[in-house]
Amino acid sequence: MIDADIDFNKKICILGIGNRMRGDDGFGSVLAAELSSSLGQSGNYLIIDSGTVPENYIGRIIKFDPGVVVVVDAIKFDAGPPGGFEFADYRMLSEDSQSTHGISVKMISETLKSEMGAEIFVLAVKAVNFELSETLSGELIKLKNEFMKYFKEGLCTS
Repeated sequence: MIDADIDFNKKICILGIGNRMRGDDGFGSVLAAELSSSLGQSGNYLIIDSGTVPENYIGRIIKFDPGVVVVVDAIKFDAGPPGGFEFADYRMLSEDSQSTHGISVKMISETLKSEMGAEIFVLAVKAVNFELSETLSGELIKLKNEFMKYFKEGLCTS
């Protein structure tokens, strides 16, 4: 069960981050690409597959001016089972790179917060595999499908 306090009545940006060549690290990228392909774009939401360069999309996000930004990334953390997730407070994340992209999720989130004042949600997914692979693990495929349903329902009913 996904329990998040995301207000789908506000303009929303979903920023998927990840390296699809590193197994589960591609989770955010894959989720964003599949959501975008399924839903297209709208004046009420912006879905971005940023790959490993989320900093290249900061200007586009600021121009869209969402009230909510959901940053989706596979982050190395100790809590919970592999394939689990948490909506993390970006202020509590470490400055050092916790995934395979160069800029930290904390820095991206802080930049977006200071530029727009949007609510920032970090969907931190616990990866099972960061090895060279173009596919997600079974646990993360299941989780991706759950989030596809969650975001589709939220975005299509707002």
